[in-house]
Amino acid sequence: AADLEGCSAESKASWSRVLALSLRSLDERKLMRSLKPVSQASNTVLKNGTTIFSSNDYLGLSTHPKVTAAARAAIACPAGLGSRSSPLIVGFTDQHARLQQSLARLKGREACVLFPTGFAANVGILQALAAVLRRRGG
Repeated sequence: AADLEGCSAESKASWSRVLALSLRSLDERKLMRSLKPVSQASNTVLKNGTTIFSSNDYLGLSTHPKVTAAARAAIACPAGLGSRSSPLIVGFTDQHARLQQSLARLKGREACVLFPTGFAANVGILQALAAVLRRRGG
């Protein structure tokens, strides 16, 4: 947002008109964005049959019976809920270690790394690729 402090009343009125006209133009062209609450458990297919491919739940796992049962069981976990901290401080639990071991076995690998978010995974991948390129002299 523009800082209008110190502007004359005429400048403020001018900005207000520009903003009002811009908002009206967006609304008239049906380009005004707004939040639309979804009142159903799955947001992959809406009640009117529309399939939402941009959903983070594109596989519909948020309502899958096995996933919801596992989530209910996890709530009873003695380690508690939440990230607690960075894994290098106190955020790495025995559940994380078991998950890493299970995933490594599943993929036939010596080890695996868990990332707390997609962003963290992308940062880790980019750093690893950059290190490989540096070693190759690229």
